[in-house]
Amino acid sequence: MLNYCPSSSNVYPSIRNAAGKDFILVDLRKADHEGGTIRGSINLPAQSLWPTIPTLYKMFKAAGLRKII
Repeated sequence: MLNYCPSSSNVYPSIRNAAGKDFILVDLRKADHEGGTIRGSINLPAQSLWPTIPTLYKMFKAAGLRKII
């Protein structure tokens, strides 16, 4: 089961304890992403995210990812 971390207080401990990396860090910014990235993240702009959720879920689950941050 994939877990969603809604609060920033959950993010830092998850990233800090990245041994075995069972999570994916999603950067939802659109234009801001051009100015810099968050190390280890993938960029999926919020404006186009909703229709891709079923496919992303299948891909993340198949990759053994347990958390989406």
